[in-house]
Amino acid sequence: MKLKFLILFMFMFAASGCSMKSHTSRDVLIEIEKQGLDVAYISDSPFEEWQLRGIEPEMISVQSQKVKFELPEVIGVYIFKSEEERAEGRKEFDDKMAMLNMNIIPKLYEGNNALLIYWSNVKLGQQPVYDDQITNAIENLNK
Repeated sequence: MKLKFLILFMFMFAASGCSMKSHTSRDVLIEIEKQGLDVAYISDSPFEEWQLRGIEPEMISVQSQKVKFELPEVIGVYIFKSEEERAEGRKEFDDKMAMLNMNIIPKLYEGNNALLIYWSNVKLGQQPVYDDQITNAIENLNK
């Protein structure tokens, strides 16, 4: 009896340690807003061709009161069913990008089942304006 209890306890302990916290797009948006950024949904997304693993991104624009741009900074938020599907979605994105010759190279952020693709207006090779805020938001989600 004690052995069965011990095995059950070890199984439950191992299972709880391996579980991943799943995020929703709302979780992501809240964390971005906590970083002092204003978030707005983009209803007519020109990014339908950027579906990954059958998931269409939820497109948002981000800005702050301190920095204003002529064109909005845009982030595609992908929420996958699992971390493994997110990794497969990332690979699909990398494969799509390899076939294109683009002037804009987005920055990717990954956290558990969430993938964020930040389409910044900065010149190629420069750090996106809100990189620190988005990085902090993803790190907070992963805590």
